[in-house]
Amino acid sequence: MSRQEFFDQVDVTDWLKPQDVKDGQVVVIESFERIANSLGVRPCLRFKGIEKPFTLNKTNYDFFMNEFGENEMEWEGESVTIKIEQAKNPQNKDRLQPAIRFRRVKAESKKK
Repeated sequence: MSRQEFFDQVDVTDWLKPQDVKDGQVVVIESFERIANSLGVRPCLRFKGIEKPFTLNKTNYDFFMNEFGENEMEWEGESVTIKIEQAKNPQNKDRLQPAIRFRRVKAESKKK
């Protein structure tokens, strides 16, 4: 697939956004991949039961590296809790807007 064909197929609405998930929702990592978008090749996660991929910014990428290790391929099957927080968007003059952040699932939550 050529670069242009890729961008013709992938619309910005195809990426996971805060309005697509719920604060406190627990998700399981299905896979890690690298996907090309208008900013270049980005690290992305796919979550079980959620169709849209989630692009990792530096903040979220650092969280996953610190929690689950440097080998992204070993993150599969890990559970995390989604947190919706207000964060500055550098692409929008640092205006605050909802952002997806993550927390590690507590041991008692995993048992349920």
